[in-house]
Amino acid sequence: ILKSAIERELQFSSLHHYMSQGYFALQDYTKAIKHIRLALHSDPENVTYLNQLGENSVIASNKIKSLTLDEKNALLESISKSIIEDRSDIIKANDKDVSEAQEKLSKSMIDRLQLNEERIDGIIQSIETVISLPDPIGNILFTNTRPNGMKVERVSVPLGVVGIIYESRPNVTVDASILCLKSGNSVILRGGSESF
Repeated sequence: ILKSAIERELQFSSLHHYMSQGYFALQDYTKAIKHIRLALHSDPENVTYLNQLGENSVIASNKIKSLTLDEKNALLESISKSIIEDRSDIIKANDKDVSEAQEKLSKSMIDRLQLNEERIDGIIQSIETVISLPDPIGNILFTNTRPNGMKVERVSVPLGVVGIIYESRPNVTVDASILCLKSGNSVILRGGSESF
């Protein structure tokens, strides 16, 4: 689903333009909504695509939030295993992406996009670190007993669907995904303009 969503997203350049122009600073929220609405309504396919993406994310969220800690950790292990097994293919694909970006991006941006063996090891290590963390769901954060004897608790729960717009660095893609999975959430990732 993620691969097809990314491929589909690449087709909506007007939406990308508005989402990549820095309109998501808090003070520009109203401006961002205005421009995104214009972009969406300029092409009905945008609306259909985003509605489907949202619906799929809610379905995934409902499945993920019911997973046990062991099930979430098993999924994280499978992500790590896939990265280890596909390491050389990932680096080759990244080399191709970086060579295509040479003309468009600064050296510092190229460096952030570049993957190598050491950075792949760092990604794998970050997955192992997240696996080792306790389950963030179901923890009692606050307890209060009311004068009438009723006990009130604040318990950590998944948010549902998390949307992240971020600088398109491969390690951030993995970090955002694994943190959302561990916390029982689905995620919609939107890379920055440097990814197009």
